[in-house]
Amino acid sequence: MTAYPVLGKAKSRDICAAFIEGAPKDAKGSVFYGVDASNIQHWQRVSRSGEPYWYCDNTFFDKTRGTHFRIGRNCVQHDGQGQSKGERFKALTLEIKPWRATGEHIVICPQSDSFMREVAEYPGDWLSDVVRTMKLVSHRRFMVRNWDRNKLTLQATLARELVDAWMLVTYSSAAAIQALLAGVPVSAIGGAARWVGTDPLGIETPFYPEDRERFFGVLADNQFSIEEMKSGVAWRALNP
Repeated sequence: MTAYPVLGKAKSRDICAAFIEGAPKDAKGSVFYGVDASNIQHWQRVSRSGEPYWYCDNTFFDKTRGTHFRIGRNCVQHDGQGQSKGERFKALTLEIKPWRATGEHIVICPQSDSFMREVAEYPGDWLSDVVRTMKLVSHRRFMVRNWDRNKLTLQATLARELVDAWMLVTYSSAAAIQALLAGVPVSAIGGAARWVGTDPLGIETPFYPEDRERFFGVLADNQFSIEEMKSGVAWRALNP
């Protein structure tokens, strides 16, 4: 198995190494934690070739940021579909708040330009496109959360901005998961939340899925601590 970490990023190197340590010695495939100019050629080759790969990134849930990391097998992010016993999610002791049916503004969470260009391969300016679309269908005020490399800074302000929010709109940011926990509907065209989200043109008629606990359980089953990677727990869960 080969790791293709982002050069100069110790966390990327360490997490890739931890996952490989817990894999069988004869396992084949590639491991990534993030993609930038230093490993984009490897990412494009692997992701388009049909070869097995595992893509690691930050946790689905803010509560486990820094201690757990999500891992997608042959995908950038698990889609949240399937079933779960719910044990790992229950261990997080996170509250699922009732759905909110009122709100004054729409929170927009763009992701980094490099992610949208190199991983999502979005053809254009996502933020401009989504704002243009929403102006056609909604009269509500937009609140744009500018992307910040410091995730803890963004995490600290998200809860405040979700107060009195009608919806959160993103491409695939984990901010959508926090919104769903808070009872705020989401619109996402990528990542796990796309399966429980609202089409951008349907912003004024949000989708309120009834199976959020199952959804969160599946996500929690697909994020792991570094020790779980090293011990093989992550490998066995992702490769039953």
